[in-house]
Amino acid sequence: MNRYQPVRHMIKKLSNAMGQRDGLYKLQGMVEFDEVYFTKATSNNIKLKQGKGSQCKQSVAVVAEFTQLEDVETGRKSSQCRHFKMVLLPISKAEKINACVEQNIEYDFTILSYK
Repeated sequence: MNRYQPVRHMIKKLSNAMGQRDGLYKLQGMVEFDEVYFTKATSNNIKLKQGKGSQCKQSVAVVAEFTQLEDVETGRKSSQCRHFKMVLLPISKAEKINACVEQNIEYDFTILSYK
């Protein structure tokens, strides 16, 4: 590509389409859930808290659906990630996490979460 603008515009369109598609389905079966923190931009003139409640960290729920696979010839078992979702959590409270699970995962599921 000779110019950056058309490529950037195409990536933006694809990202928007993928984001709209995420609302059409819910994850099902075996689901792995984890909460991660991403660094976000903050102004330099404010005093930042340390740790989990820091103003420069944003909590994001990552939910992945996977299936167990077994090779017929060798009997070796493995798992394959089918779909995943990332949901922005405004605050890291149990009610918000429960709401995230209810909105993004089908009723009949097995959830795995690690400390």
